[in-house]
Amino acid sequence: MVVKTKIEGVEQVAIVGDWFQDEKSLERLQVALSDVLEVCITSEESKNLVQADSLFFLLRLIEALDEKQLNV
Repeated sequence: MVVKTKIEGVEQVAIVGDWFQDEKSLERLQVALSDVLEVCITSEESKNLVQADSLFFLLRLIEALDEKQLNV
């Protein structure tokens, strides 16, 4: 689900879900997103089919899941 919430005093959009139960599920999500990214860039055909915007957002999600940024 997508909700609006205050993050560091600024109203922002956040993605929340009951499948983000713990650190392990967040790690699994990060690995899954990395796998998808790898598939998107490993063949010439897939590179041509994937929009740059999609890669940008996928990278931002992976970056947000980085352990250094987790507040779990």
